[in-house]
Amino acid sequence: MAKECMLTYDDLAAVFDYEPQTGRILWKIKAGRGMRPGDEAGSIKSLRTNSRDGTVKQYRYLTYDGQSMTAARVAWLLTHGEWPKRNILFINDDSLDTRLDNLRLGDRTSGDSNGPLADRKMNKHTQQAYGLMRNYGLSLEEYARMLHAQNYVCAICEAPEARLGNDGKPVALHVDHDHKTGAVRALLCYKCNNGLGAFEDDPARILEAIKYLKKHSDAGIVPFVPKAETK
Repeated sequence: MAKECMLTYDDLAAVFDYEPQTGRILWKIKAGRGMRPGDEAGSIKSLRTNSRDGTVKQYRYLTYDGQSMTAARVAWLLTHGEWPKRNILFINDDSLDTRLDNLRLGDRTSGDSNGPLADRKMNKHTQQAYGLMRNYGLSLEEYARMLHAQNYVCAICEAPEARLGNDGKPVALHVDHDHKTGAVRALLCYKCNNGLGAFEDDPARILEAIKYLKKHSDAGIVPFVPKAETK
């Protein structure tokens, strides 16, 4: 069992930025050799979560001031201002997907304040149903109809989900919604959903990015190469 983390919201808010739409936690400070402000914090560790069947899951861990914490719990702290009093569950069962929409509190308290808890009260199917209804007001049947209408592919790139879960199978397509009105829009793959989140759903920024890519992909454009410094 991991030791309870003694760091506070103020301690971590001073050094980390959390992006709820993408799930990334970024350094605000220079955190040692090769780590600059704006770099993603943490490293991925594989942990055996069930000694009986050998189930292994991956979690992103952050280390600061000599203390190690899962990214999911830090995300919860930076959002709500306090450490979660119960274990964190991942709605789509992808323990590396730390978007706020994918996190929820479990049904029991945990003495381990900063590590994954092995047992889960809900199976994967029940967790998905709970998360869809709680976060988007969708039933599993409505989600299935949306999935069928999209031919089981992402509404943007029109490709099936490529990201794999801990079981080695593709994770479910993400429910994309308007973060201002809460209205459900469509189902997106992990990359397209994160892309919209990174652009903060701003069409103007996305159009500028398209213009930028076209500009730098035109024939005859010579890429800028900085000159070597002379001593």
